[in-house]
Amino acid sequence: AIMFYLDILMGSARKNYKIKIQKLSNKNTQFGEITLNIDAINDHSFSLFVDTNASVSFMLKGIAHECMHIYQIMSGQLSATKDFSTILWKGKPITNYSQLTQKNYKAYAKIPFEKEAIENADVLRNKLMQSDELKKLIGIDATLDLFVNNL
Repeated sequence: AIMFYLDILMGSARKNYKIKIQKLSNKNTQFGEITLNIDAINDHSFSLFVDTNASVSFMLKGIAHECMHIYQIMSGQLSATKDFSTILWKGKPITNYSQLTQKNYKAYAKIPFEKEAIENADVLRNKLMQSDELKKLIGIDATLDLFVNNL
């Protein structure tokens, strides 16, 4: 799913990246998390945290949301100050990001880079669900068929 989403987002401009997928332990997040740190910005090396207790469909939506952030970082739209004290969106500081994300979903959903990720998560997931790549998995084995047919 990650490669599929990033291929759609970046197309032929896709750069090298490393993504480590980990189980999400912070239950205060809506979709999942990625780390915005020096490795993400300089080396395109990301840790993507996924809620493994969620339904597969919701996990795919969460991964799509976080892939949107990976794309934003790799394209230079989403970054941070050198000391990582402030998140930057298209070069402009997002003040009080951590407080905004903790207040409520409406405040979180208005943050420009979050809004973009929220709006594109369903679109990306739906493209994956309708993709030839996913259809090619049908018939490989019964467990995989059950998985694909119940997304």
